[in-house]
Amino acid sequence: MDVQISMVIRAENDNEKVHAHFSEGSFILYLGGLEIAELRMGSFDVPKNSSYDLPYAIRSDSIPLDSDAMNDVDISIKRDKISFLLKGAVRTRWRVGVLRSVKFWSQLSCELVFFPSNGTSRHSNCSSSVCFFARACLHFLNSLLYFLFDAWWNTMIWTVAFFSLPYRILTAIRREHMLEMHLHEMQIEIEYLAWDKKELQERLRAATKNCKIIESMLTELEDDHDQAIDKIELLEKELQDVKDENRRLYETQSKKDLYDPKARDHPNEQDAHGEMPHGSPRATEYDVPLVKSGHSGSGVKIQDLLMHGDRWKDGNKGTPQIHRLLSTGTKGNRPVYSVPGEIFPKTVSVDEILDQCKRVALSRSLFSAILSLIVGMIIWGLKILARL
Repeated sequence: MDVQISMVIRAENDNEKVHAHFSEGSFILYLGGLEIAELRMGSFDVPKNSSYDLPYAIRSDSIPLDSDAMNDVDISIKRDKISFLLKGAVRTRWRVGVLRSVKFWSQLSCELVFFPSNGTSRHSNCSSSVCFFARACLHFLNSLLYFLFDAWWNTMIWTVAFFSLPYRILTAIRREHMLEMHLHEMQIEIEYLAWDKKELQERLRAATKNCKIIESMLTELEDDHDQAIDKIELLEKELQDVKDENRRLYETQSKKDLYDPKARDHPNEQDAHGEMPHGSPRATEYDVPLVKSGHSGSGVKIQDLLMHGDRWKDGNKGTPQIHRLLSTGTKGNRPVYSVPGEIFPKTVSVDEILDQCKRVALSRSLFSAILSLIVGMIIWGLKILARL
């Protein structure tokens, strides 16, 4: 009979305090009472709470079997269960404290079961006979050693603590004094911070007040701007009405001149004031008659009308004022519209006057926008300062 088998023997050290040393190990593998192979192992160490594996590949020579052994082997093969027995011993040594070592022999006996059909194996619990007295002595020595070590260590700690007690008291007093100094410094810093906080709050209130004032000024400027726009629109409307009225009067005067022989014979004749016969003023390129430059009116300019808002509080009062500025009376039951030379010079057209009004309004709008941006930046800066 030829036998070929592979197995792994694992040496375990479940001691959590010392290392184990194994040596002089010898094991014999049996099949049905027949010795098949002998396994030997060398010396090796196993760390505490660890294990070490020893792999073996066994291949025996031809073993002669008698009839009983052959029957046992046939029965095992038919049952698909072949049992092997592994027995042996190994020498174990544990180093304990200052002692050199404690040695004893460990006996091992294991049953290995092999299943030929699927090639698997199973092993039962292995029993190991160890010198229990040696193990008890080992545990006793370990306990005694650790007890003595703990007693010595505690004695040293208490001795050091006793002799260092005055130094530790002085150190504690010094630390307490330093802590009091630090606490006093922190109280002073807290007071400084409280004063700084009050000062910052006062600055914040002043800045908030200034911001409200600036906002009110900005609101007033916006109101003035809106009033200026309304005045400009009103002036445009009044000028357009005057233009239409002058055109109508000019057409009426032209129709009358057609029936006047003197005006028909001298159509281009003018008087010293630049008027046509019968007191009709000369028309411009916009069909608006020119006026006398020596008018003795109030001399109010368009800029004065835009700047002084108290004269334009009521929209119903603006129209009569424009009519008073643009009309001085009647001459021969015909209305004559005259405007001071400061407002409408002979070289200035109506479009130029409107452009000037628009430029004034645009400049005021730009000023309002810039002022709004500055106020917004001031408010943003105050908010950041308040957060800090």
